[in-house]
Amino acid sequence: MLIGNGNTDINITHMLGDGHKQFLFFKIGISSPIREYYTYRNSLYLIFGNIAPASWKIKRIFIHLLKPLLYLSLPDGFLRIRYLSKGLIDFLLGKKGKYN
Repeated sequence: MLIGNGNTDINITHMLGDGHKQFLFFKIGISSPIREYYTYRNSLYLIFGNIAPASWKIKRIFIHLLKPLLYLSLPDGFLRIRYLSKGLIDFLLGKKGKYN
């Protein structure tokens, strides 16, 4: 929806995190390391909850299994793995809210 006198000829490109990396036959989004914590923890709540569709859950599980392998090839891969591991642990402990 266009409100006011907007310019529809403008195209803005937005990239979340570090873009995408090719891994095997997949393009996988690479977020900032702290975002990995929230991505893993919160998506686990969705995977084991009743809100998300099964197709999303299956895709997310597959991505969660592949990402740590991809991260081993990145310069800051162990930092990323540490954040996602903390997200997994906090999920298992039932923690929600801000990272601490």
